[in-house]
Amino acid sequence: MFESLKRIADPDIRASLIGSLTHCLSADGLREALNIAIGTPDARSRSLVILSLAPLLPSDLLREAVYCLIHDESCCVDTLAALFPILPKDLLMSILTSKHCIFENGITQSIFRRIIGRIMRQDDQLLLSKIVVASKLLSDEFHRAAVLSALAPHLSISLLHAALDVARAIEDDLERVVAMAALAAFLPASEKQHTFAVILCDANGITLEHHRVSALVRMIQYIPPEQREQALRATIEAIDPITDPPYRARALAKLAPHLPPTLLNDAITAALGVRDEKERTWVLAELALHSPPELLDLILAAAKNLEDELHRATVFLRLLDRVSTLSEPIIADVLRDLIEVSLELPRHIVMDGVGRSAKAAFQLGVDDAILEMYRAVQDASEWYP
Repeated sequence: MFESLKRIADPDIRASLIGSLTHCLSADGLREALNIAIGTPDARSRSLVILSLAPLLPSDLLREAVYCLIHDESCCVDTLAALFPILPKDLLMSILTSKHCIFENGITQSIFRRIIGRIMRQDDQLLLSKIVVASKLLSDEFHRAAVLSALAPHLSISLLHAALDVARAIEDDLERVVAMAALAAFLPASEKQHTFAVILCDANGITLEHHRVSALVRMIQYIPPEQREQALRATIEAIDPITDPPYRARALAKLAPHLPPTLLNDAITAALGVRDEKERTWVLAELALHSPPELLDLILAAAKNLEDELHRATVFLRLLDRVSTLSEPIIADVLRDLIEVSLELPRHIVMDGVGRSAKAAFQLGVDDAILEMYRAVQDASEWYP
């Protein structure tokens, strides 16, 4: 049978046939099938055969198959990742410490999730230590920082210190401080405050404005509450000289959920400095969701100054999502402004506005507002069939 398989020229057909026969093979047959697989010149077909054989192989043959893949320059990393659930610990370590297999061109998120999933099921700190050490082999510092950040919640205190040492060696300022912040978040309270003080000093010292802002924004989620307001204030100050509209808007929008009331006024002021109206609309709408009631009139005033009716309506509707926290004068003002712009909007926006305005209108007891919105829908229907 195997001699006949060897004579099949098409590697895909040969791989498919061997795969279909795997459950019928004896121990000797599995060895012969593995030999055929290893000798298959086509890399894809070779990997497919080995994957189909692997669950049935005895430990000695499984080890041979894995080492074949590890030393195969054309082996797809996904092939090795697919074997993770069935590999014994020593073979998994061989893969994790093989530069070619995992860390040659950076680790993919899907593969890393499989590694972490396998290790977490066993709560195996020894395997985690292997990944920390192996991460040094990553030539791409973005990937190295991503691996260390993803590992952070699962590491023991001693491994956190080891991972922090790896992170400190990252030359890219942005990736270094973000990876260190992700790791420091899981340090004991006695170490955390000092470590974050050092990290924040490092972040504030980044020369490039865009990188400094990116670093501060990305690390906010990790900073302890008692140090967060200081970091947020530094971030808003770092955003101030940024003139690029999308970048400025994105940074402010990402900060919005974390800002205390004492800093939201500064954030709204910074949002007004976004020169592109579309980007300014987006960040105002985001700030409308997180600002305290006493600042919503500032956002309403800023929305009224937008030239495009759709942009104004976007912020008005976002304000109505906060109807339970709005004062009656602001609700009435928003409804009047929304009715005013409705004739210039697409029908689906108008109808969405009616639905979202109804609660606010009934809360005020202003039936006339509902009637006006209904008329706006009728008018819109005439213009947009």
